[in-house]
Amino acid sequence: MSEKHLVICVPEADYAYRLAAFLGEKKELAFQILVCAGPEETRKISDHQEIDVLLIDERYLPEQGEEIRASRTVILTEEERETQDGQKNRIFKYQPGEKIFSEIAQMCLQDEPEGFHAVRKRESGRLTGFYSPIHRTGQTAYALEYGKKMAKEKNVLYLNMETYGGSGGHFPEESGRDMSVLLYYAKQGTGNIGLVLTTLVRQMDGLDYIAPSRFPEELQLVTEKEWKWLFSAILKQSVYDMLILDMGECIQGLYGILALCDEIYLLTENDRSANAKLKQYRETLKRLGYGEMWERMIRCDAGGTVA
Repeated sequence: MSEKHLVICVPEADYAYRLAAFLGEKKELAFQILVCAGPEETRKISDHQEIDVLLIDERYLPEQGEEIRASRTVILTEEERETQDGQKNRIFKYQPGEKIFSEIAQMCLQDEPEGFHAVRKRESGRLTGFYSPIHRTGQTAYALEYGKKMAKEKNVLYLNMETYGGSGGHFPEESGRDMSVLLYYAKQGTGNIGLVLTTLVRQMDGLDYIAPSRFPEELQLVTEKEWKWLFSAILKQSVYDMLILDMGECIQGLYGILALCDEIYLLTENDRSANAKLKQYRETLKRLGYGEMWERMIRCDAGGTVA
């Protein structure tokens, strides 16, 4: 696959280099990023190599930028205003980098250009599951800390599959696209998941994650087969080497998904009630034919630190 190019052309050099540095950290973006001082320099680049995505300041249009050839041109506007028909490729430049990246990715998603996102070189990755029948063990906090540790060495994506993920708790309370979008594609069993992820992924201390779904019933409607298709699609079509699945009891096919995991973390507490729940959990696994899974679970004390 030939190298793809994204060119930033704005008058403010500081802004251009900050945006380029931010986009350059997006490991799922398969582009070489170039910064140009103005339309003339950008035009020279377009004469010698293809520009796949051009981010150009609206002040350079229409006369100065009209001769620049690019597969997709995105206009960076000085003022925030509603997009009108015929002005689809416009982005307000003074907003968080995550928002700019998400809007660019959504524009490209409409056309699904080949090579927009990076793809892993291997055929499979690792699934790490977190589930416990004991509630209030700090499972999500533990899973996130584990993910941050692993993200220092691998490309890791965290997915929250609990009934109530809790926006405003472990995750920032903000509007935007969340796990619901992935669940839609899981139900369809089709789509360029690697490209879809570029519009959804957020970051927390180096760990990539997708904001939890705000509607529990959406999680409950996804079948075991559909979950497995989604995990396989992510590992085959994206940059990620590892998926961390933070699971709750609402998931269809919970035991089958756990059996699919390479590692299963079980957070425990040492009291009578917790021990009773664990005993019942173990008996259930044996009765359903998953007895061997109990033996390979990694037990962790609630409130403990990630080793």
